[in-house]
Amino acid sequence: MSRQKKKDIEESKKDGDETKREEKSNAVKVPSNHETWKARLEDGPSTSSDIHVKSVASETAKKTDGRDTFPLSSKILTEVKSTQTNKSGLDSGVKSDSELDSGRTVQETKSNCENKGGKSTSKSAEKFYTIDDVVNEGGFGKFQVLVTFITGMSWFSFGGQISAFSFIVDFLPCERTLYNWQIAVLRITMFLGMIVSSPLFGILSDRHGRRKAIALSNLMTFIVCGAGSLSNNVVALIVMAGLHGFALGGSGQPLTLASEYYSAKHRGLANFIIQIFFTCGNIASLLVSWVITHFLFNWRWYLVVVSLPSLATFLLIPWFPESARFCLVNDQRRRATGQLKLLAHMNKMEEPEGRLKPLPKEDIGKLMGLFKTNHRISTALMCYMFFSAAFTYYVFVFITPVIIEYGKLEYPQDTEYNSTDHFTSQVPCKNFTKWFYIDLLWTNSAEFPGIFVFMFLIQIMNRKTLLTLAFLLILLMNFLLLTDTEYSFILKALVFLGRAIATSVFQMVYTVTAESFPTTLRGVAIGTGTAAAQFGGVAATFTAQLLLRSDKLATVSITGAILFFAAISAACVPREMKDIDLREVTLQFEELTKESTRS
Repeated sequence: MSRQKKKDIEESKKDGDETKREEKSNAVKVPSNHETWKARLEDGPSTSSDIHVKSVASETAKKTDGRDTFPLSSKILTEVKSTQTNKSGLDSGVKSDSELDSGRTVQETKSNCENKGGKSTSKSAEKFYTIDDVVNEGGFGKFQVLVTFITGMSWFSFGGQISAFSFIVDFLPCERTLYNWQIAVLRITMFLGMIVSSPLFGILSDRHGRRKAIALSNLMTFIVCGAGSLSNNVVALIVMAGLHGFALGGSGQPLTLASEYYSAKHRGLANFIIQIFFTCGNIASLLVSWVITHFLFNWRWYLVVVSLPSLATFLLIPWFPESARFCLVNDQRRRATGQLKLLAHMNKMEEPEGRLKPLPKEDIGKLMGLFKTNHRISTALMCYMFFSAAFTYYVFVFITPVIIEYGKLEYPQDTEYNSTDHFTSQVPCKNFTKWFYIDLLWTNSAEFPGIFVFMFLIQIMNRKTLLTLAFLLILLMNFLLLTDTEYSFILKALVFLGRAIATSVFQMVYTVTAESFPTTLRGVAIGTGTAAAQFGGVAATFTAQLLLRSDKLATVSITGAILFFAAISAACVPREMKDIDLREVTLQFEELTKESTRS
């Protein structure tokens, strides 16, 4: 028994020793765990749990001296367990920390916004203005007077040259043999040159600037006229006439530039002021012809003299302001702003505040843009009205000498007329008396009363109404020319009135076209319309010069039918633009249509 008791006592001692060793080992393991956490946290706390444990571990490290390790280890274990219980492990701790980071990022963003609050607020409240705000406020001041003068000078030169090669036809038969078919070819070649080049100058104007198109057109007309004076035969003259027509294809672009600087209130009036320059150029060309035939009788000097205004206009190009609207749609806002500041300075008004309002992007100067859904109807009507206006104008130009010479709308019937014989017959030398030029001068001067009357009417009447009534009024004058009367002055007065109205209708069509298309297409629209007008000139040449000799009723009937459908076209123009700002892009026309639909 005593031996058994001894064994039991030894086993209990062993158990006690093992218990003590386990307690010691537990006391050692905890610091080991503590060191693991400490090493991990020295790499940088990435979670809120790590931050909490680091503070506890730091406190433990200070207090641990080897003897009270176990109590501190127990405290560490307790803190770790409570942290794990609250945060559900390290993974959930990482997740909540990312949420904390995102929250901190949001807070920093808010803080940055608050720090830059003044700048952000000013940007959101930044003031914008449009070109029309400045142009309408400027009214018709010194800047508009400058624009009218320099674009008017360009039209003065074009007015003098538009019929230059037609005038020399009167000189040529006196120094060489010339046939009627050669005269017809010369005139048609000039019309064809304008048909080809007018849309090209429009594209150039929309894509590269109004000034460049005007400068190139004037430079080319000066060079071609000068070269034409050196022509030694009819073939060379016909070629030069075609090139001259090509150069004149840019004749509509000065009106494009001028229209874009006039206010909605003054736009129609100002365009008719420019028309005065054109008529003055035509009359000046007649006077030059009269002087040269009287003193020199040399058509070469005539071509040289009438080309000089084009040279003068070309030299004035540096003083031409570029269109601010063109600059804006071509993303040249700084240049557009500079032009508007110049306008404000010359008109003695305050410079615009804020920034120029940007525009949506849109294709610029594309011929096919005229046939898109928003513009195809306007394009078709515009082309037909240009054709009709030119046809009517040239018909009245061609029949004016007939009525002045014979007192009625027909040629004498003393000889039987044969169109083939006439076409191949030789042109006689004309007797250039002073009465010949006086008749031409007063018939050309007939355009002034029409211009002045329409300058008044365009300010009080809608564009569509005025244009429709004008076509119908010419239609009436046209049929009254069939009146059989002994008083020739009645027919002369009808021709006088008809030509005056026809000139004004032509200018009205230009004005309506400039208003009916956006800045991105305005140049090419006017160029295309000018080309359509030349088709009218070609048709009028055959109708008035050939058909009139054989059947005056057919001539008047054809002219009347064309005018009737022109009146319908004018009434069907989609947009009435009187006192309405010009549009820069097609999208603005859609907004205008919606506004008119609501109203």
